[in-house]
Amino acid sequence: MVPDRPEGGATLELPQNRSLAAQHPEGAGSDRPAASGGCPLHDTRLAEKWRRAGGWLSCVLLLVHAASCSLPACRPLTIVVADKEERSRLERVPSGIRTTETGQLEEARRTEVVRDYWVRAQDGTWYRVPIDRYRAAEIGQPLEICR
Repeated sequence: MVPDRPEGGATLELPQNRSLAAQHPEGAGSDRPAASGGCPLHDTRLAEKWRRAGGWLSCVLLLVHAASCSLPACRPLTIVVADKEERSRLERVPSGIRTTETGQLEEARRTEVVRDYWVRAQDGTWYRVPIDRYRAAEIGQPLEICR
């Protein structure tokens, strides 16, 4: 019990939190006393369950993330180059924002030439390669590429 003096000067004793919880509209089992404005005094059973589940969940997510990071991004493959080809195509790429005659904003686009570099293996399979691998490729010679 905590003594307190209201404006009239008389001593008033407040009950402990558990008896305040019994006065709450949700019933005696509530963790939110009416006198505290609905703020919990301690965690509810549901919050404890979520906290325990959160620990397990974070462990599982960490393991999944570690497994995905351990997978190689590049699986090296050595092929014998039978042919090489540079392919060009037009692509509309964003170049900014402009205002139309009616005052609306729209994305401005411009046409750009995009080049793709391909090498063909002796089995007939085409592989897209970066420009440095394309330049290093010689017909009839082995070339290591990433799959």
